[in-house]
Parts: sequence; structure tokens; C-alpha cells
Amino acid sequence: MAEILKYRKRKITIDDVQFIHNLISQQPDIGRCELSRQICRAWDWTQPNGQLKDIVCRGLTLKLEREGHLTLPPRKSTPINPLARRKAPETIPVNQEPIHSSIKSIAPVTLQQVRKGPDEKLFNSLIHQFHYLGYTHPVGEHLKYLA
Repeated sequence: MAEILKYRKRKITIDDVQFIHNLISQQPDIGRCELSRQICRAWDWTQPNGQLKDIVCRGLTLKLEREGHLTLPPRKSTPINPLARRKAPETIPVNQEPIHSSIKSIAPVTLQQVRKGPDEKLFNSLIHQFHYLGYTHPVGEHLKYLA
């Protein structure tokens, strides 16, 4: 059997592609998710915990389609990812008049943690307005401070 490609340590052959093509032609209304589950069951393609390698299989079928080895059925739906379309933080106006004095005269300057507090919206607004990269919602654990 001629190997077409290797995907996640699995050798994909012409026979494998023909198997997928047959599944699609035998079930013209099949969705991409169900297709990948059927492939995983037929190939006994599972994770160490016994779950099907469903998402990996979808990546494989997309790669095979991109390389011209098969044509996938049309998408039945494209779910909206609310995290990808977040609104920019509300713009909160701030006084930007220069301070004409020394640091000593306005001391002490303190750092205040604003994460999960009433000033977090102000922090987000300031980053959005004045940071050269703008504001994007951080991933994972993080802290936010205002001086």
C-alpha cells in the first residue's frame, strides 16, 4: 500500500482515502463530525482513555481535502465563537492634562490591583486606548494594576 502522508503518527494510504471516499458516497447527507466518528470507529483510532480521536480525524480529512485527495461533504453549520468576536472595552474618558510638578510632590505613587474590582473597566479602557497593541482579553491567570 502506497503511503500518501503521515498524520499524527498514522500512515495514511490510498486505501484509507478510498475508504473515506466510499463512506461519503454511501451516505451523501453525512456531516463532517459523524464522518470523522465513523472513520475513528472503523480504524479503532482512539486516545489512551478510550475516546475517539474525533478532532484529530477532522484535521486529517481537512488536510486530505486541501491536498486534493477527497472532497468533504458541505458544512452543516458553522458555530459562532463568541470569544472571537468580543466587543472592544467601553471607552472611559480620563483627564490627560499634564502634571507640572515633581514626583515628590505627588508621592506616594501606589500600585493598586484592579483585577475583578470596580476599576477593571478603567484598566481595560486605558489599555485599549493607549497601548500600541490595544486590548485583547488575556488568557489564563493574570493580574491588572493601576498606578
